[in-house]
Amino acid sequence: MDAIAYGQQAIRFNRELRVGEVYFFKYVGFEPTDMPSTFPLAIPTEYYVIMHARTEIHHAGANVSIPTLPSRFMDFIDTYRLRNRMLTDIIGIVVHVGPVRFSKSFERSTPCRDVILMNIRGEFIVLRIWDKHVARHMTKWRLAEQGMWTLAATLLEKDNMQGALKTTQETQIVFEPDNWRAIELAAYRLTLGPSRGSILCRVRTLERRREKMGLYANLRLGRL
Repeated sequence: MDAIAYGQQAIRFNRELRVGEVYFFKYVGFEPTDMPSTFPLAIPTEYYVIMHARTEIHHAGANVSIPTLPSRFMDFIDTYRLRNRMLTDIIGIVVHVGPVRFSKSFERSTPCRDVILMNIRGEFIVLRIWDKHVARHMTKWRLAEQGMWTLAATLLEKDNMQGALKTTQETQIVFEPDNWRAIELAAYRLTLGPSRGSILCRVRTLERRREKMGLYANLRLGRL
């Protein structure tokens, strides 16, 4: 859920909050997301949180933890309705891992690679894996493609220019997660043996279409 603070409160919470820490929040407000907002909301939910001068923050401590993965993931088809830069969580079967490419537009050469996931309906979605997430899982990407591993990723950002969901600094990537959706996907994976050739053919068609759309125009092939 999004939480918004304005003016001096934004400065206050920016100073007090740290990414990855768990907090209790008291005296917050709620607003429906279908009401006009001066700030673009990143999470597709029905409400967002307003933090104001009376809001209290208390560090939760070690006795409270937040699971790495959510209990629910967004369906592939629903990601198409997201506005640009909105965030989502995805789970699927790895059917393609693209080569490592490097950006041409940044001051430093930043690595990325495209990964294609498939759900139990045979639909595809493209993840663009950036920077530290490429190197962090370098030894696993090809194994995941060959074994058609299940992959879950959180806090992906929709990027219309890249035609994909891209990783953010806060993204968590988990291979073969312990999750009921992963169990469902693993059972489906067992039925894919005879149809793997047709899946790869569809993947190549998707890759050629993305090439024609110029989605790799600002990237160069390379190796880490």
